[in-house]
Amino acid sequence: MRITVEELLEQYAAGERDFTGVDIFLELREEGMYGINLSGANFRYANLQRLITCSQGINLSGSDLRGVNLEYAHFERANLSGADLSYTNLWRACFDNANLSRADLSGGTLDEVIFFKANLREANLSGASLSQTCFLCADLTEVNFSFARFYQTDFSEANLTKVNFRGTQLEIIDNIESLVLCERVVFKDTLFKDTIMPDGTIRTKYID
Repeated sequence: MRITVEELLEQYAAGERDFTGVDIFLELREEGMYGINLSGANFRYANLQRLITCSQGINLSGSDLRGVNLEYAHFERANLSGADLSYTNLWRACFDNANLSRADLSGGTLDEVIFFKANLREANLSGASLSQTCFLCADLTEVNFSFARFYQTDFSEANLTKVNFRGTQLEIIDNIESLVLCERVVFKDTLFKDTIMPDGTIRTKYID
């Protein structure tokens, strides 16, 4: 089903929350909108590319975004707290200053994604692919990275307090030992259980 952004917002305002599989398209007057609220909606397998392109600071907190193709999506300053993005393709998406606290990104394709200054507190990224992903200045407090796949992942100036790296292989994260010692990266009560470190050893305790 194809609907315009205006129709989508009208249906949402009327109480509709199930937009499974919809294809959202734009009319000229719908460009450049800010702060659209679609929290708690079901967008499974929907086409949201045009909606995201035309809006800034969108609120999708608590929404179901499973099965949505979000390659190159721009979520700057978006609210995705508690959203379900599990197994979603987010290749090269941008989440600058976005709120992803308690979001589920488990099993997702997060390669080359930018999370600059993003809030990911208590988010679930277990089993995610994180090749050349940037967490510069991000808040990763209590994030679950268990069994995630890393390659050249950037944690510069990130807060990694109580992060769970269980079952990951950190020898492919750039300069992990220097990150542990770097004052600009916060490691506190971080779990490295069954984690392969750069020297080949398996760390089984916290950094405190």
